[in-house]
Order: sequence, then structure tokens, then C-alpha cells
Amino acid sequence: MSAEPVRLYEESNDNLPWLPLPEKGWREFRILPPEKTFLKTFEDLPFDQYAPHCQRYRRFSQFKMSCFANSWMPALLPHRPFIQSAEYNQHSGGILREFEPLKCNIEPYVDEVFSMLKIDPDRFYHLDVHQYRVCATPGAEGISVPEGPHRDGQQYVVVLVFRRHQITGAECRLYDPKTGQPFYKIMLEENEGIVLDDEKLLHNATNIKTAGGQDGHRDYLVLNINEWEKRRYGEAFECAMSDTMFSSILD
Repeated sequence: MSAEPVRLYEESNDNLPWLPLPEKGWREFRILPPEKTFLKTFEDLPFDQYAPHCQRYRRFSQFKMSCFANSWMPALLPHRPFIQSAEYNQHSGGILREFEPLKCNIEPYVDEVFSMLKIDPDRFYHLDVHQYRVCATPGAEGISVPEGPHRDGQQYVVVLVFRRHQITGAECRLYDPKTGQPFYKIMLEENEGIVLDDEKLLHNATNIKTAGGQDGHRDYLVLNINEWEKRRYGEAFECAMSDTMFSSILD
């Protein structure tokens, strides 16, 4: 990707009324460079204890998104654990994972993304925000996705890459859910992103390796976007996802 870092407004698909995407189910784009104060917050991420072999650090918060006067506003929800169905994540699905909340201001970045994607401004949405740093050393690769090709169990997934420091790898790959075979790959560089229809595609990212024999890292956000009526939030949702783990064990 080599386009200038400006907001892009491309053709839409009326069959997806609240988040227009091409029929293929994904779209790449560029984002404006972040503030230095925002980048600084990636240096204070707690270690991901649920993936100790991955050299991964993260924070997590949830929001209710609404649009007012042509600006998207994230309203912080009471902090709760993160959980996915074991159907989608066989590595840590069905487990209530406790992550520290975000310390960064995400408002300018989610406003840019929601506006650029032409999300319907007359509705409310549930937004999960995962802030990651994945590290690599000369002796160990950094693992962004320990579960391999997967769905997140959301309606839409957005990946925003802000920094690639002294690394190679982290190639984003898309898979046909029927065959499990990869059919598209892209290297997201700094200030680039991709939005995926999570109900249509599987996705993965390759491990990162150091470049030049020095420690390196990749800083990025993952956004999970759902209609508010289909939100993945609250005690009832957490109980339902926990039940999937026990069902998979019994099966």
C-alpha cells in the first residue's frame, strides 16, 4: 500500500446497510499518523498472562458508540472481563480473561475509522478495543495470533497498525472458511488498517521476527464492532460464552 494518509470514501454495497463493504468482505485503508502521546501508551501495556509464550502485551476496554454532530463519540462502559466462544477461539475461548483497561485516548482514531467506513450514524454500536504490543527478540519470535486462522465471533473486525519497529513478518492473511485455505495476504505497514466481515472470513497474522539482530515490536489496535442490539457485553453474554467451553469438553 502506498496511498497518501487521507480519509478514503470508496464505493459501498447497499446489501450491508450499516457498514458498507465490497462484496469480497474486506477493505484496506490508511489512517492519519497518531500523536506521540498516543504511541507512548504502548510502552505501558501489561504482559498478557493468558499467552505467556507469545511475548504479547495488551489492554482492553469496551464502549458504546454514537454519532453526534457528525462526530463519533465512544462512551466507556463499566469494565468487565473479555471472553470469546470456544467455537471461535480454541486457544482461550470460554475463559473470562481479566485485562487492565486502556489508558489512551481512542476517540480521534475511532472517529476517523467510523467516519471513513461510512457506518450508519443513526444507530448505536458496541465497540471492543484491544491495544497490543507484540515483541520479538533475536532468540524468540513474537506471536500475534496463537489460535491461528480464526474468527473473532464478532460482526466486524478492524486492525490498525501504528508502529513496526525493527521487525519483519506480521503478514495478515485471509482464509476461505469452507476450505480453510488462505487466498489473500497483505503486509500492513505503519498507519494502515483493514476491516473484515468476521462472519464471512477467517483471518490470521504470521509471527514477527527481529530485523538486524535487535529487539523489535509491533504496536496496533484491534476493534470489534457490533450493533448495540447484538453486543458482546454483560453477565448474560459471559455466562453463555462460558457454557460453550463446557459444551466443547462434553462433545
